[in-house]
Amino acid sequence: MRITDPQWPAVREFSRRILRDESIELHTPSEFEDDLISLLRMMSDKLPARLEFPTFVLHEQNDITVRQQSGDKWKDIMQVGLGEPEIDVLWIALEPLKAWPTIWLTLTELLEAGYPGCLGCGGPASEEPWNEEKSRLQFRS
Repeated sequence: MRITDPQWPAVREFSRRILRDESIELHTPSEFEDDLISLLRMMSDKLPARLEFPTFVLHEQNDITVRQQSGDKWKDIMQVGLGEPEIDVLWIALEPLKAWPTIWLTLTELLEAGYPGCLGCGGPASEEPWNEEKSRLQFRS
């Protein structure tokens, strides 16, 4: 995926949230298991003050869903896949096998840059609230 792709900002936001948000679990195809283990190792090395890390649930579906716990409830907050989720869910409208290499590269680049502990290294608009409606309009046009 190129930086000019209309879904690029969603990939960046997806990756930033994985690195900064707490109480999240990633439901992913089993093909990503090795990468997920590597991600946990990298996060542990690069974010030594962090006490809680994402958990992973492997499945055989053709999507990636990220859920966040609030109290005793879980809520979908991000999704990679061709089925469109609710508007309050960050959506990358690609098959996971096509999207994952770019997500993986973005995760590793952000960790190497010091994200989320650095100021401004999250990239353009990383400090602003995410606008899912605007994102979907951009990649649909």
